[in-house]
Amino acid sequence: MILGIGLGEIDFAKVRQYRFFSTYTILAKFMVWPSAIYLVSLLDLNFLGVFGEETWTHLRLISFLPMAVNSVVLASITKNDPQSAAWATFLTTVLSMGIIPLAAIFLLS
Repeated sequence: MILGIGLGEIDFAKVRQYRFFSTYTILAKFMVWPSAIYLVSLLDLNFLGVFGEETWTHLRLISFLPMAVNSVVLASITKNDPQSAAWATFLTTVLSMGIIPLAAIFLLS
C-alpha cells in the first residue's frame, strides 16, 4: 500500500530524474550486497566454520531479494524523496522476478 502511494505520486514523464539513484540502488542491491555475502561466506566456510554450506547457500539466495518497503516508509518520514525510493523498490522487485530464479539455479546446482 505504501509503495503504491509512493508510485502514485511519481510523474512518469519525469522518471529519468531517478536514473542516478535507481542505477546506484540496483548496482548496490544486486552486485555489491551479494558479492559481500559471498565473500563473507567464503571466509566463514574456509576459516571460521560458524555456519554450514546449506546455511550460506540460503543466505546467498536471500541476498538477491528486492529492496524492502521500509526504505519508502523511512524516506516518507524523513521527507527525503519517497518517490525515488518507491521507484527503486519497484525496479528491484521487477528485476528480482528474473534474478532470483537464475540465482537459485546457479546456487542450488
